[in-house]
Amino acid sequence: MEFLMRSLIPKNIKDNAANKVEPQSTRKRKYVTAAFFASVTLILYLLGWVL
Repeated sequence: MEFLMRSLIPKNIKDNAANKVEPQSTRKRKYVTAAFFASVTLILYLLGWVL
């Protein structure tokens, strides 16, 4: 998990710098990333609870 966060942070900073002209798409990408992480966390939690 820590490796994932470490590999994503620099990429997000670069994307934000590149997309300063389009804040809407950056905001949308942030929501998509947050939803993705939330769903993965929920699935892992449910799997751990079942197992």
